[in-house]
Amino acid sequence: MSRGAAGAPLLIVLPHGLNVSGVAMWAVRLAGELGRAGRTTGLVLHREPEGQKRLDAELSGVTRVFDVSHLPPIETCGGELAPYVNAYRSAVDELGRLAGDSASPVVISPNLLGDCYGAGAMLAAEAPARYRLVGWQHSDIAYDTAVLGYYEPVLSRLVGVSDAIISRLGAAMPGRREKVVNIPYGVPVPEAVPIRRTPSETGEVRLVYTGRLEHAQKRIGALPLLSDELARRGVRHRLTLVGDGPAATEMDAAAAVREGRLFRRPALSPMEVEHELDRSHALVLASRYEGLSVSMLEAMARGCVPVATRVASGAAQAVDDGVNGLLAYADADASEQETASALADSVERLIGSDGLAMSVGAWERVRDRFSLASHSLKVGVMIDAVASGPALGGGWPAGKRFAFTGSLGAGTVPADGGARIEAVLSRLAGRRIVLHGAGRHTVELASAIRAAVSAYGVEIVAVCEDDKARLGGRVGTWPIIDPWAASESGATDVVLSSWLHEAAIWARRAVYEQQGMRVWRVYGGE
Repeated sequence: MSRGAAGAPLLIVLPHGLNVSGVAMWAVRLAGELGRAGRTTGLVLHREPEGQKRLDAELSGVTRVFDVSHLPPIETCGGELAPYVNAYRSAVDELGRLAGDSASPVVISPNLLGDCYGAGAMLAAEAPARYRLVGWQHSDIAYDTAVLGYYEPVLSRLVGVSDAIISRLGAAMPGRREKVVNIPYGVPVPEAVPIRRTPSETGEVRLVYTGRLEHAQKRIGALPLLSDELARRGVRHRLTLVGDGPAATEMDAAAAVREGRLFRRPALSPMEVEHELDRSHALVLASRYEGLSVSMLEAMARGCVPVATRVASGAAQAVDDGVNGLLAYADADASEQETASALADSVERLIGSDGLAMSVGAWERVRDRFSLASHSLKVGVMIDAVASGPALGGGWPAGKRFAFTGSLGAGTVPADGGARIEAVLSRLAGRRIVLHGAGRHTVELASAIRAAVSAYGVEIVAVCEDDKARLGGRVGTWPIIDPWAASESGATDVVLSSWLHEAAIWARRAVYEQQGMRVWRVYGGE
């Protein structure tokens, strides 16, 4: 295949493989669409997270797949990037051969994890003329912005999938606005909106959720409570949860005790998902944050009305409340029950409105603004501009680590992190405490924490974590417990062990203060 008319090759890296997620579906569709237009495309697929099923999506025959699932999960590499660098280099070489040009640039799109970008940055520094990197921010969270900021010196473009993300990137990197590009997701759109009957005709309102079954972002625990709230209000309904993820077993149990109104189906093929959407009146989303939800766009494309939480990013960009969808007033800090009540209010609004007109409006919005054809065209133009533009790999700062994890002063922990957490622990001498945060920050500062514990007689009884899938596990010798159970451990104080997410966790500190506990910040003062 000659690359001249088809454009520069694109290699998309998925650090969680083809797990059930909007990002994985986006990558499969984009690579396939560009490939059918003649461009050489490839997917690097790492291992899916343990316990998660593979996305049931047919990979296009025009997309080259590079399976690196034999390597350890990149999130566990601790900064040892060499095996991943070698795998990505081999993939780029293969794409060059397929394109009939082994010397011109190949554009690499790392995604989601800092060390995924780190491996790409090492390649760009190794051979600047051969590699171009493009960064995507898929979610409106501080971690994603921090990753792009860390690797900005070698990123030819920083792509935001929503207006809110573009604003965040511009504020974080005001001197690099020329690199920031707004390219919303795109999804397949049928030629006409599928016809459906109203809730009054079906005798019940049919609700569906499609996507990952997890708590931290999707707040999936609110959906069984939504069913309870609708039942309490006398609203006859059927709520189907479609997908897979760490909360799958929990959702199966929730469905078992709500027989006849709550159902759980495993991850389905795109065609089967379309069938579920076509037979449903509304898609319900309880998310704490999003970028621009792919599942929401998929639903709107089928005329399935979105009923979503009014998150800071994405939803309001696609949904005009009351016109082509409904936005529930439940912010990121709302409890599952509060979120369920807000969603129930919106479901009742849907029942009392012109649902068919809203259905058509949803389809029209995606047809006009968020089609896959439009998305792939914008991406293709951007890729070719990057490939023909300057090589940035040689601009990596001397002495700066390529890895995002594995050492103080990298992306997840600032250089003075150890000293800062010691300073906080020194004020808690003799007390029983819990740490909040079971992620990289706690892992990488574990030695400094243990030294401070020994020096000041502090007792760490547990680590609290918002991700319910991790409850019952351990960070070293410390058990991971639910924040709501913190006081039951006998602890009196909580230390927030996170740099990137401290502000967001601090905003939710009421969970501890309601238990009579005092909360301490490491970076932002008390």
